[in-house]
Amino acid sequence: MVIGQSQLHKEKTRSSFDWKAPAYDRYFSRHAFVLHAGVLAELRRESFHSLLNIGCGASIPLDS
Repeated sequence: MVIGQSQLHKEKTRSSFDWKAPAYDRYFSRHAFVLHAGVLAELRRESFHSLLNIGCGASIPLDS
């Protein structure tokens, strides 16, 4: 029974995020687009082997 409820909650959460994603990308991610070039410039000054990019919405790929 708990597994069924867990799966239902997971599906509802996914559905909610999928429904909100276009609005997030259209309105709320503008701030991220403004910062993107500056963040990339800072990253290029660092030496690292891997990087975990945690973004919201569709995000901007770091290699773009």
